[in-house]
Amino acid sequence: MLLPPLPPWDGAHPIIVHFPIALALLGPIPTLVGLFDRKRRWSWLVGSWLMLGTATVFAIVAVMSGGAAEEIAPRTAMIRAAIHEHEDLGEDARTLLIVLGVLFGVGLLFARYTGARLKAFALPAIVVVLLAQCGAALLIANTGHEGGKLVHELGVRAPMGRNAGEYPADHDDDD
Repeated sequence: MLLPPLPPWDGAHPIIVHFPIALALLGPIPTLVGLFDRKRRWSWLVGSWLMLGTATVFAIVAVMSGGAAEEIAPRTAMIRAAIHEHEDLGEDARTLLIVLGVLFGVGLLFARYTGARLKAFALPAIVVVLLAQCGAALLIANTGHEGGKLVHELGVRAPMGRNAGEYPADHDDDD
């Protein structure tokens, strides 16, 4: 069985976006488990941070591929407004994931190298991280919802095959 051909860069966005969505939505789970599993807390938190880091990398790539997809999308006023909303949310989500990932990583390093002296701060810090991850997951979900509206309500499609790089000739173009 052969793999299907990879889409062109301007058609890769629908494939790429599913990774940060899934990882951001699932990322709080190991943090929550780590909150209660004292014996393996460090492993759960590092795993959660790795999921967050992977979601961040894919979010950065998703924003880049979304910019390429935008270049060939139809140009009706309604589609432009929806793309703008989706793009703003995607950029906000990407930035939040970057900031959260850096702060979470610094917190893990700080906790690792300060040892037992800061145990009183451990649980509140984990709760703050968990709440921040849940906020990021909600932002990612809202971004995905706006992208879904582009596809399912407005009919915007990514080029996947032979006519990659072009949008079908029957689209409206009011530029």
